[in-house]
Amino acid sequence: MTEITAERSDARRRLPGAADFWRLWLIGLIVFTVRWIEMLVFAVFAYQVTGSAFIVTMLTMLRMLPLALFGAFMGAVADRFDRRRALLVMPVILFAISIAAMMLAGAGRLEIWHLAVLAFVNGVAWASDNTIRRVMIGDVVGGEGMATAMALDTGANNASRMLGPALGGALFAAWGAAAPFAASAGLYAVAIGLAIGLHHRNHVAVKPALSMFGLITEGLRAVRHSRKLSGIFAVTAIFNIFNWPFLSLIPVVGKDTFNLEPQGIGVLSSMGGVGAMLGAMALVLVAQPARYPAIFVGGVILFQAMQIAFALTRNPGWRACS
Repeated sequence: MTEITAERSDARRRLPGAADFWRLWLIGLIVFTVRWIEMLVFAVFAYQVTGSAFIVTMLTMLRMLPLALFGAFMGAVADRFDRRRALLVMPVILFAISIAAMMLAGAGRLEIWHLAVLAFVNGVAWASDNTIRRVMIGDVVGGEGMATAMALDTGANNASRMLGPALGGALFAAWGAAAPFAASAGLYAVAIGLAIGLHHRNHVAVKPALSMFGLITEGLRAVRHSRKLSGIFAVTAIFNIFNWPFLSLIPVVGKDTFNLEPQGIGVLSSMGGVGAMLGAMALVLVAQPARYPAIFVGGVILFQAMQIAFALTRNPGWRACS
């Protein structure tokens, strides 16, 4: 019995070998990176134009809104469409939007309402990524490899938190707002190529047993009757409610408190990704799957505690010299 348990543990730790997994992983890395590039550029541009922290947070809210509005529906319809085609549609749309934003910025005609529309559309893409691409990852690696696959996917997200803001800030500082959008379009073009190369196909349910609302109701019922799922949803809600406003205001804090330029703001924003990447690496290499729940809850508690400590720090020793 001990040998079987050890073999299962080794299977969970083993890196996925399926080529489709790594294509999906790279698509996620690209989408994550562009998301952080755009969040940084949107915030810096909006604050430069309006001087309003409220506008900055509203742009982040518009990016989060589709996940709250459509997340459950996207999960319910995930089995009704060819996921590969659905995964391909979003980067194509986002590529076209990035080109349009690049042209508007290059012509000096980019406005806040343009950013609001872009933020919402990108939020729809984010919501679809949380369902379609990650469901495909589960199909490709199977149940035994899911923990490692999700840890690697989370690691890609955290790596993008290092790369995206720093790259976005550097491009913005060097060539203005058009340059980050050009980089986004180039990255989306790579994602399109990867999506075209996917071999995985899902069985499309022509006549599902339950309606869309029936599937959602069934899912909510399962959450309500499972203490573990209810706990995960509650902790995730707490984290998202108090995490994203903090992240969206980093450019405001960087400008007003530390007098940083876009490149410095990008580096400051990327520091959260450095710690998150180290944590994800430790999770893959060291942590036992049985301890994932405690690590999950403990990490959220630590994050919230560090936010409070940062807010109470009146005179940081690393304040930028003016």
